[in-house]
Amino acid sequence: RESCDASTRLSPQLCKFLFALSCVNPFVAVLLNDYHSAPWPLVRLSKDTTPAFRMIYNGVFSFLRLKPRLLFVVGSCMRALQCSTSLSRLIDPGVGVGLGLNLAALVCYARWPAPLTLGWALSKAFWTFLGAVPPAGGHVPITVHLSDPREKAEQPQRRNPFLFGLL
Repeated sequence: RESCDASTRLSPQLCKFLFALSCVNPFVAVLLNDYHSAPWPLVRLSKDTTPAFRMIYNGVFSFLRLKPRLLFVVGSCMRALQCSTSLSRLIDPGVGVGLGLNLAALVCYARWPAPLTLGWALSKAFWTFLGAVPPAGGHVPITVHLSDPREKAEQPQRRNPFLFGLL
């Protein structure tokens, strides 16, 4: 199994800078609670846009009509859950993950993931200030064992004695 070494990764400072750039549109959208007020619009619906594209863009992909502030709050609630439970020991993605999500959303012209990611990213300090900490001594009752699938194939399979060797 190959892993990325430090020379193939973006530096944390560059990730933070690029994440901040990717959050300009969602930040303005959350402040004004309107996606159309973003300084760098993703898709401009013009007079030249076909009616079929307008119907798909406005109808099908906007069926939930989730406002940016609501998505920001949902991201913040997800962070509160992560900060105040044992999930913080399992799930704590870095800023590069937020950058990747925002870039993926930009590529497919999705507006909703970025305010959610922004709520997650900005609210950690807030929840920590309010005293959100994982329970003392709490552990996650999940055993995680990473193994190479090739190792499993090389091991002989044990037969279940209760099924009389039928399997």
